[in-house]
Amino acid sequence: MKTVQITEGVFLHHIPDNKFKSATVSMFFHRPLCIEEASMNALLPAVLKRGTSEHKDFGEIERRLMDLCGASVSGAVLKRGDSQLLFFEASSLANRYAPDGEDLVGGTVDLLLEIILKPYTEQGVFSESYVASEKKNLMEAIEAMVNDKMQYALWRCTEEMFKGEPYGVHELGTLETVETITPQALYAHYKKVLSESRIDVFVCGSADLESVQSKLAPHFCARKVEAFETKPKLAGSEVKKVTETFDASQAKLTLGLTTGFDAKKHSYVHMMMANSILGSGVHSKLFNNVREKLSLAYYAFSRIDRLKQTMIIGMGIEKENYDAAYNETMAQLAALQKGEISDYEFESAKAFLVNNTISSTDSQTAMTAYYLSAMLNGETMTIEERVAQIEATTREDVVAAAKDIRLEMIYFLGANS
Repeated sequence: MKTVQITEGVFLHHIPDNKFKSATVSMFFHRPLCIEEASMNALLPAVLKRGTSEHKDFGEIERRLMDLCGASVSGAVLKRGDSQLLFFEASSLANRYAPDGEDLVGGTVDLLLEIILKPYTEQGVFSESYVASEKKNLMEAIEAMVNDKMQYALWRCTEEMFKGEPYGVHELGTLETVETITPQALYAHYKKVLSESRIDVFVCGSADLESVQSKLAPHFCARKVEAFETKPKLAGSEVKKVTETFDASQAKLTLGLTTGFDAKKHSYVHMMMANSILGSGVHSKLFNNVREKLSLAYYAFSRIDRLKQTMIIGMGIEKENYDAAYNETMAQLAALQKGEISDYEFESAKAFLVNNTISSTDSQTAMTAYYLSAMLNGETMTIEERVAQIEATTREDVVAAAKDIRLEMIYFLGANS
């Protein structure tokens, strides 16, 4: 991946790839994750996609996309560590396949910049009807989180584990903060996002990088970039426990843990292997012991967050199996830390991670996600180099990485029925 700095706080990254017939341009605006602006950050992409100064509604934008041979534009908000990323992506047919030599990539980039930089406004602020409509959609999305009890339990565990910290803020914000947003306040925040955010632009595929750079450069100058960083979660002195009840068919047991990962001693690939052996995949200890062998859970898995250096374990259980499921889960973690890893677990975890890493090349969006993650983690490792690191990992590496994993949070969502 080649990176060039366009101006203060604006970086252009090129991921060369010619196997696809398309080119994809993705823009990420970095914001500090905080309750004061989380909902506005979540709302902005939706409002910006509603219309521009030249294409005043979604229908006109769609017609322009059809003129560009079916190009597409999307936008969303992502949570990465203690940051929120406002994300915009445009994809079009590569110019070498364009009819009559049309610059489809350039036209799509122009439309993407138009959506971001030239929004449709009324009386100098965002359209009141557009803001009201997207506020309603956002509030419905927040309310709907409770309907997926697995995701809800994972979120509540995170919220309680990081109470009072940026990571404890949901990327969609809260109903209360959404309700207070006005077109005037949202537009003022939008101007702040443009002028103070770090911006990373990824171009994946065959595209004229100089052309893309020339289109971006005039729009981002004399900027005051706000700097912030993610702080890893450190182990606490005691385990916190929260219990809630819901009308649901099954209970949810969710555990929050710190990994104690030390980048000076280990490659993060080693922690990825430890997580895979513990609970990521059908080869894992949680799947084969807690779920299959002992039938203590309907599902059981673990996942890790590198930026926060944490792990979360989720499972769906019958409420009467709480103690047995918890005890067996902690026993499987202890077994991992003592090096009790079978050949099947080790080799399957390695194959699982290799396949997942290679699958990052299956789409331009996935490739962008891989290199964005690497950049956020301060890495320059290519996909091929990541695969080589996985292949070279030993059992000793895995045990050394896993030994400092500590339980921090127990969240139990009990079922009334």
